[in-house]
Amino acid sequence: MAPCERFELTVGFGADRAPERIWLIEDEFALDAGEDVPGRPQVTADAAGQVRAVFTDLAPQRSYGLGWAAVHGATPD
Repeated sequence: MAPCERFELTVGFGADRAPERIWLIEDEFALDAGEDVPGRPQVTADAAGQVRAVFTDLAPQRSYGLGWAAVHGATPD
């Protein structure tokens, strides 16, 4: 398995549509990554509704990314 030195992630929710809670998922087991676990670092969307994360020196067979809780009352397009 080839190592991954850097992973840059941008998620766009749209202006005024970002979820209430957005958190980092970093160096976790895949089965744990999908859970909303208290204590994860929180991040905030910018004015355009985008969130950026950069991960370095990623470990094989671990999960990295962003998780979020849906906006109350929002409906998908």
